[in-house]
Amino acid sequence: MGFGQPIFWVVAILYVCLMFYLGWRANRDTDGADDFFIGGRKMGALAVSMSMFSTMLSASGYVGSTSAGYSQGLSLVWLSLGATIGLVVFNMLIGPRLWYVGKKHGIYTVSEFITKRFNSGVIGAMLAFGTAIFVAFVMYGQFKFTAIMMEAITGLDYIPCLVIALVIMTAYTVGGGMKGVVWTDVIQGILMVVGALVLIFVSISKAGGLVEMNTVAAELSPKTMRWCGSYSAGFGLSWVFLMCFNYNATPYTVQRGFMAKSAHTFKTVLAFAVVAYFIVNMMKVTGIASIALEASGLFAIPENKDYMFPALATAILPGGVAALILVTALAAIMSTGDSLLMNVGTLFSNEIYHKYINKNANERKLISVTRWAMVFTVVFMAFLAIMEKVTGFKVPIIYYIVNLGTGGLTTLYLPGIVYGLFSKKASDKGILCAQIVGFIVVIAAFIFRNGYLGDAAKAAYMTSPLSLWGFHEGALGSIVALIVAPVVSCFTKAPPKEHVDQFILPKL
Repeated sequence: MGFGQPIFWVVAILYVCLMFYLGWRANRDTDGADDFFIGGRKMGALAVSMSMFSTMLSASGYVGSTSAGYSQGLSLVWLSLGATIGLVVFNMLIGPRLWYVGKKHGIYTVSEFITKRFNSGVIGAMLAFGTAIFVAFVMYGQFKFTAIMMEAITGLDYIPCLVIALVIMTAYTVGGGMKGVVWTDVIQGILMVVGALVLIFVSISKAGGLVEMNTVAAELSPKTMRWCGSYSAGFGLSWVFLMCFNYNATPYTVQRGFMAKSAHTFKTVLAFAVVAYFIVNMMKVTGIASIALEASGLFAIPENKDYMFPALATAILPGGVAALILVTALAAIMSTGDSLLMNVGTLFSNEIYHKYINKNANERKLISVTRWAMVFTVVFMAFLAIMEKVTGFKVPIIYYIVNLGTGGLTTLYLPGIVYGLFSKKASDKGILCAQIVGFIVVIAAFIFRNGYLGDAAKAAYMTSPLSLWGFHEGALGSIVALIVAPVVSCFTKAPPKEHVDQFILPKL
């Protein structure tokens, strides 16, 4: 698939030049580890909110909205509800506390916070191991969508598109660090909001308006107009829970809690982020509109549903506008891709290299190691994406692969964040057991629910109490982890009071 008209190239090249410029400026203004890892703790409300918003949405929430809306319709409103609640919780309760603790102890990442809070290198190792696995799912989705959008923009083949896009993303992230990520996120976030408004308005208008669109969709695809779609009520409710805590547990999002210029910044962040998130989440409507558009002959649903977003944009919009919309989609993908790279690199340099390989490494060395870790990650994940294309191996729709990764990360980090900030009795063994049990539950539930062990095993799982009425595996793992942590803590020793008091803050 590819369109490749000159206007697409012009817009794409202008966008790329802007990203390179922002990365170069960030690199020039970066002075020391504080600047490189968390932007010097000097970011204002607009920068933090756009970075948080664009990082969380990305491929699954923006580019994947059309295909997800087409397959599940109104049921995805549950995701928006959960994520909006999550924004409120983070900016009122989690973010300010993380900022105070991070500033006090010189902490750069949420994994570093959990490790120091519970004074356990084993917990840090478990976080590093689990993060590597679950982030792989998320990054895989980002990289695939990157190639898809570059195909639509340039008309080139999948593999060279993947390489071009990843070189761009890696260049400004490796060069500019967190400042480069945040500055580009601001531009990307604004582009996403504008692009969403345009595509929503035009798709509904061409589908004959809301009433006609809904009538046609209800007739041709009834499940899209049901509040749970083809899911069970349990699955829908579990996504409310999961999306709420995604904002409060995924490490690349929570890291924004360390970079604000003050704790009060989060109150303004909340207003910016909620408005932007509401607008972009309405993108699910374009999937419902596509049903009516196909019925009227204005749009043909592509066989590969991952291509629905670029196909719809180029089918119903003028060339120049379509080019802008596709670039906003590319921006959405890169906004999470760069944050993932930054988080993986920081995790490796601070939690593995500095603690176990070179304890005497200075700031300059840690920055260098972070950059090389990001480069290695890009090369490895690009290799996997290319091998899938070459071998023809089929994976589930990218939207759900990304949500598996974020669900797994939520399970892994949620107990440490919640009990680390609000409980004086939680023990390191309680948190470690919660991580291990939650990790096992997520992986096992995913394997059984998707039938990887056969239809009989899938049927047995779906009818057992373990499925909890169809709960998403990430929500199931998170709930189990939140229960395991305090139970085990009751029978194990908590860290000394004087240590805990350094991390548990008085009421804000």
